Amino acid sequence: MEQKHEKKYFKPGEVAKILDVSTDLLRKYTDHFNIQTERSKDDGTGYRKYTKENIEELREILRLVREENFSWDQVLSWKNGDEEVFVKIEEKSRLEKKIDRLLEKEENQESFNERQEQFNMVLARTLDEVMKELKSTKAQLAASEERNRIMEEKIELLSDPNSDISQLEKKLDEQNERAEARDRLLIESYKQIQEQNKRILEQKPESKRKKRFGLF
Repeated sequence: MEQKHEKKYFKPGEVAKILDVSTDLLRKYTDHFNIQTERSKDDGTGYRKYTKENIEELREILRLVREENFSWDQVLSWKNGDEEVFVKIEEKSRLEKKIDRLLEKEENQESFNERQEQFNMVLARTLDEVMKELKSTKAQLAASEERNRIMEEKIELLSDPNSDISQLEKKLDEQNERAEARDRLLIESYKQIQEQNKRILEQKPESKRKKRFGLF
């Protein structure tokens, strides 16, 4: 019974058919990726002879180019054992997506920070206005209490039968002058507060812009 010998070498046409490529493309891949083949003649003028190892190597190269979208330079790096010096296409894509998500998150955080800063500024102005209104109200109450006290003193002086009329009139005039001076001071202070509030409301917060640099 004859023993069937396993084929050792394959012609370019046979290899092109196995890999489903043209003979021209097979020749380009063989030359560019330095596939170590033999020649049918010892002087190197014959056709290439491909081994099974050559075919498997070419099959893997085609897979990297077709399925993994490797460039020819990346395939050369892989073939030379330098696959760790570059990032695979799908890994790079995942990395880019991750970076995009981080950048989007950072932009959202910046937008939130800007809105928070604007809110804090408005809140601070509102609190300042409230405090000024409270101070104004407190001053008005103090002035009202002072006027009541003066009025009570006037009534007390007028009801005293032993009071000297001239001295009484003098004291009333002095009290009126002090009351009028306090009223003028109060009115002036209130006007200043109103002017300050008006200037604050007319001011607009400046928006802050930050530069961003692309990573790819």
